[in-house]
Amino acid sequence: MLDFEPLALSAGPYLDLTCEGGPQLIGSECVDCGHRLFPVAAVCPNCISENMKPLPLSREGKVYSFTVLRQAPPGFESPSIISYVDLPEGVRVFTHLDMLPEQAKCEMPVRLKAVDPKTDKFGRKVLQFKFAPVGAAQ
Repeated sequence: MLDFEPLALSAGPYLDLTCEGGPQLIGSECVDCGHRLFPVAAVCPNCISENMKPLPLSREGKVYSFTVLRQAPPGFESPSIISYVDLPEGVRVFTHLDMLPEQAKCEMPVRLKAVDPKTDKFGRKVLQFKFAPVGAAQ
């Protein structure tokens, strides 16, 4: 039995679909050390502070790296591209890219795009997002 209460790993929603200008990712910034991260966190992994605040993130970034998955688990399309996208705030986001595999390039500019939610095995709607080439995202 635990004699302490464990800290929550997530402190809130990570995708805001109601923002003016389109969907926006929400990360966290540590008030004590300035460390920024995505998704929202209740505790700073850098200094273990619980003094976190929400951080609205830029909608545009650049592809850091990617790989093409040619065999996907049930419920996912194939081929699909998973990627890390670097945002101007210094945050690296793990995401899917919404483009053909031959279009993907490291350093290419991409923009956040909301996609239809998936339904998990418990029947709950799960918010999703992808990044698409700048000019193609809506």
